[in-house]
Amino acid sequence: MKVIQVVGYKKSGKTTVIEKLVDALYKKGKHVAVFKHCGDDFFGKENDSEIFFHAGASEIFLSSPNLFYERKSAKSIDELLRDARQKYDYFFIEGFKELLYPRIVCFKEDVDNVLLKNVIAISGVIATKDVNSEYEVFDINSKEDLDKLLDKIEKLPNYPVGLNCGKCNMNCRALYTANFRGKDLKCVIDEKRDIEIVVNGKKLELMQFIEKIAINTFSGFLSTLKGYEDGEVEIKFTTKKRSDRK
Repeated sequence: MKVIQVVGYKKSGKTTVIEKLVDALYKKGKHVAVFKHCGDDFFGKENDSEIFFHAGASEIFLSSPNLFYERKSAKSIDELLRDARQKYDYFFIEGFKELLYPRIVCFKEDVDNVLLKNVIAISGVIATKDVNSEYEVFDINSKEDLDKLLDKIEKLPNYPVGLNCGKCNMNCRALYTANFRGKDLKCVIDEKRDIEIVVNGKKLELMQFIEKIAINTFSGFLSTLKGYEDGEVEIKFTTKKRSDRK
């Protein structure tokens, strides 16, 4: 999964840049998520879902003919990326200037050097003007520029598993940033695994010590069965929902 941040001041063109990129990636058959910074209580304090949530409900589900909404407690960006990695090819973050992921910086008038950190490209309203910058400038409304920007995004490193296990002596965000800056660091958890657990098509991430426990447990059990041989083992079974268990 590629993680791309889009930052800039108000009315600089951030939303348009993300819209164009998401549309192009969707047409390529890619799965895309967008995480946008919003103010507090953006659904209002008086609606029924907020009343239920603050009363103690762990999750709230809303449904209308055109929308399904799931209300949960807030997650950190690290938790979001860890969960999203299994579902999406691209994850866009709009805003959150304090974060330092590879970023597309949007400006309206003048370039502000404060935002020029981990820059992939400059875009937004300013892209239609003459810009004096060491970074490449892309007019998101130009098909040629859009394709070039997509190519730059495609060359970004993949985000690590998001467990922040510390096995590589840094957290996952720092590892991703280091690789974006030219390093070739490997995520320990991403290396070839001795065991893979897939539930309903979703691969579960395992810490190394849990891998060892699972392998030893399965191997110990299977070794008692007639016909067992060492080698590649595939196990499939179906679990019941907790509500169905007796």
